[in-house]
Amino acid sequence: MDTSKLSQQTERNRAALLAAKARVSEAKATLLESTSALDRLQELNRISGGKTPSRAVMDTAIAAEARAQADLESADASVAQSEADLKAIQRDLSKAIIRSPVDGIVLNRSVEVGQTVAASFTAPVLFLIAEDLRKMDLVVTVAEADIGRLKEGQFASFTVDAWPARTYNASVKRVAFGSVVTNNVVTYNAELGVENDDLSLRPGMTATADISVAKLENVLLVPNSALRFDPIAAEMLGKAEKKKETLVQSLSPRRRWRSASKPTIQSSPSEPRVHIIKNDKPFEIKVSPGLTDGRFTEVTSDALREGMPVVISAQLPSEQ
Repeated sequence: MDTSKLSQQTERNRAALLAAKARVSEAKATLLESTSALDRLQELNRISGGKTPSRAVMDTAIAAEARAQADLESADASVAQSEADLKAIQRDLSKAIIRSPVDGIVLNRSVEVGQTVAASFTAPVLFLIAEDLRKMDLVVTVAEADIGRLKEGQFASFTVDAWPARTYNASVKRVAFGSVVTNNVVTYNAELGVENDDLSLRPGMTATADISVAKLENVLLVPNSALRFDPIAAEMLGKAEKKKETLVQSLSPRRRWRSASKPTIQSSPSEPRVHIIKNDKPFEIKVSPGLTDGRFTEVTSDALREGMPVVISAQLPSEQ
């Protein structure tokens, strides 16, 4: 801010303080002179036995000393006032120089050179400053159904539109307890911490995040369509549409697998099962489903082996 007027006022107050101190010195000298004159007159009065000087002269000397004492006290008060005025203007001058409370980068400036900043009950926002862009937080919205599975420290990854081919790693820092209701939909905010050493991420970017709430290794996976397959329903549909062939798809090989951002437990009104081809017919095998990423589901069953074909849909031969 422009500090020229405040600087000039500071110099005037500093000069006034020096003048007040000079008046103190002058008042001290006057008091000393008045006291010495009174002492001489009192000594003369003692020697003369009270004959000289006259009573009027003595009263004048006593009054002069009292006035000198009062002038000294007034000068001391002027010094105190000048010091207070100087401190006040110096405080105003220090506030005229706006200093950032943190080291960082200016993201936005709301004022221009020469603009007047009006004082009000609400402090005006002059600058928006980011403290350290090498460590950033990503605020993500989590559905009500998924919030119970989130915990601090869980691994997460996300992408941004600015770098679509790049995946950033992050971890869950905080899961909010307060909910956000939008159009009668309840969501919760979670904060992800991310390292941004190359400063490729910027404040305000939108991101799509995946949070891993569980990790499994060496499990059997089947397509979700295999769990939904019903041979009776498929036969009825096949007859109606006059299809010609049965499609099969092999079990995925054993591999390291991590659930996606929204793992769920596969459930069905009936006991979960898959079908394999045995003697050219679908054969039912009961399974216990686990986590799913929306495309594949973890299953356990003593009758299933890695690489076994499972039925995902069926087409019946058309009638000739």
